Amino acid sequence: MKKSPFKQKAIMAVLGVFFSMVLFEIMLRIGGAAFTYLQERRNTVSIMRRGDCRILCMGDSMTAGQYPHLLEEILNARVPGIKFSVIDRANVGTTSEFITARLDEDTDRYSPNMVIVMTGFNDDKKLLPYGNIPVSEKIPLKTYRLARILWHNLEDKKKRTVMVHKAAELSLNPDKVYLNIAGIYETKGDNSRAEEMYLKAIEMDDRNDNAYVRLAWFYRSKKRFIESREKCRIALEINPRNPYAYFVLGWCYKHAEDFDKSIDMFMKSIEIDQNNAEAYFEVGSIYQYNKKEYAKAIDVFKKSIEINPRTSRAYRGLAYCYEKLGEPELAERYSGAADKLENQYYKTMTKRNYQQIKDTLDRKGIQLVCVQYPMCPIEPLKRMLAGKEDVIFVDNER
Repeated sequence: MKKSPFKQKAIMAVLGVFFSMVLFEIMLRIGGAAFTYLQERRNTVSIMRRGDCRILCMGDSMTAGQYPHLLEEILNARVPGIKFSVIDRANVGTTSEFITARLDEDTDRYSPNMVIVMTGFNDDKKLLPYGNIPVSEKIPLKTYRLARILWHNLEDKKKRTVMVHKAAELSLNPDKVYLNIAGIYETKGDNSRAEEMYLKAIEMDDRNDNAYVRLAWFYRSKKRFIESREKCRIALEINPRNPYAYFVLGWCYKHAEDFDKSIDMFMKSIEIDQNNAEAYFEVGSIYQYNKKEYAKAIDVFKKSIEINPRTSRAYRGLAYCYEKLGEPELAERYSGAADKLENQYYKTMTKRNYQQIKDTLDRKGIQLVCVQYPMCPIEPLKRMLAGKEDVIFVDNER
């Protein structure tokens, strides 16, 4: 019996999807194998150099293939008289439990003088819910796992769906596409490409005030304050009520130590967007650290907390100000509130594993360096290792 055209098309469509998935699976496996090969090759080269100081980097995707080889180049270029070898032993999606389990093996294999650790993010299933994804052990395909992870995150974070629709409108909003790409490059540390994409976004739509503000914030983060202020000026010419332009200007004037002007800019941002908790916090920090006007700082920090009750830095600012004003009970109260919020960044398992990592390295006489994730405060990490001596902490917020 002859198959109908519809059935033939349906069969071809199914086969097409099947072969696409097979091809994608092959690509993922080749990509994973290639990454592992390149990582091990770099490590082998570093070991063969027999440097005077060997550094072992352990962590997740924020470390794997990211900063280790750059760290080796920078150290060897800037520290004369010492040869550095940096080993990248990070794995995408890894947990503190996995790092702790293989620490003895890795330190015996590579004999490092120092171990740099950045971990904990993947310990929390709320951040990336691997544990809630029912992946059958009978279907160990990376394609399936990737699809399930993507789908699960689309369900949990509806904003991702919005981004998918935006991507479908490439031809209609090319400036927004370039802004998204710029953000990706910036996150990866490719600053030249990020700047190129920001400028491309402005080229696509030179009346997009937010594109100028994004570029201004990028320049501010690179300490290019004159360029940052100029982009804010253009943004405000296009839209005089852009609160983020005033917010960036507040940062620029703060760096220039023109604190009155900085406060004025932050307050203009608040005037336009009264829910700008970050702007209130920045005003409070100026009153706290730069002007030493603690009563004013307290008022502003409390406004920041009213808008965002989970801003631990504002609670910490209140504790500091009350301590300076001779009110230790209030200082302790707000310090405790800050501790409670900040401790939520890490689970008990993470704390236990960090302490075990430290104990293992102490037993072997190896220096521990703990790196905090970008945009997270350093205090919770320090408290996890409270009482442990000779730990070097790296704060990514500074």
